[in-house]
Amino acid sequence: MKKVLAEHVVAVRLDVMQERDLAKKLGAFWTPMVLYVDPAGEGRVLHRWLGYLPPEEFAAQALVGVGLANYQLGRTDKGLGCFSEVVEQFPKTYFAPEAVYWQAVSTFRKMKGGGNAIYEACRQIVETYPESIWAKKLEFTWKYKDFSSVGR
Repeated sequence: MKKVLAEHVVAVRLDVMQERDLAKKLGAFWTPMVLYVDPAGEGRVLHRWLGYLPPEEFAAQALVGVGLANYQLGRTDKGLGCFSEVVEQFPKTYFAPEAVYWQAVSTFRKMKGGGNAIYEACRQIVETYPESIWAKKLEFTWKYKDFSSVGR
């Protein structure tokens, strides 16, 4: 876990009782909370999560958070790298199906909409992680082999 954090995160501790204005600005309403803030220094929160986790789950969630932050900043390759790292290093964690999904979304974005990576990832999640919340979110995709028909 330390390696994951050292490679991807700059940790800053915020005492929400001492720094109430900053905590309010960031929406830090409970602890422990991990915030991924825009590195441009504008204070925009890109991702957040609450609560303690065992080390392996914490590392997986940290990578998903870094991946989502990079995705939102338009750094698709960096985000894709983080999601792939979760899938490869932490495949049994709670966050693995989410990483599979975002890995496919990043690939879809990188290919500018080409391919069926998202559908295949949805199928993989439903088959591999049937009890996950991501499987529940994605079950509808079995009806669609081509996402162009969704919502019509």
